[in-house]
Amino acid sequence: MSSRPCLCPETNPVVMAERRVECTWKRHISEQLKLRDRVQRQAFEEIIHQYNRLVGVVHLQAVLSERYQIRQHDVQRGTRDCSETPSRSHALQQEMVQMRIRHQEELTEPRREEGTVTAHLAQSVIELNNQIQQKDKEIQSNEAKMLEYQQIASPARLSS
Repeated sequence: MSSRPCLCPETNPVVMAERRVECTWKRHISEQLKLRDRVQRQAFEEIIHQYNRLVGVVHLQAVLSERYQIRQHDVQRGTRDCSETPSRSHALQQEMVQMRIRHQEELTEPRREEGTVTAHLAQSVIELNNQIQQKDKEIQSNEAKMLEYQQIASPARLSS
């Protein structure tokens, strides 16, 4: 019987340790990617929600604007009831102006929030890219060390 260590990958402790290390960093990268996906998905879901809300507001504003224009047209042609006086028309006009101001505020507020979310996401992307680059450097360094150790170990195995 020879005293050489078993080179079978299933029982070789070095190979098994390498597999554990490989699984660990792969699992870490996978978890980081899942976290990034979750954060980005939430941000995009919020953007989509805000967009849908804005579409509803714009649609409502268009309907109200159309109604207002019809009333204005009817008032100008004199086909409206006498109950609608110029003061009523003025009140409708004021209401429309206030509504536009309110809707404009609603339109600009999500953009401010969106800018903050986008900046946060951009910072996260930069940080994750830096982490990936760091991990790539570590991997390259580890691969170089492994190659060096394998080259050192190969002559030692042959001589024993």
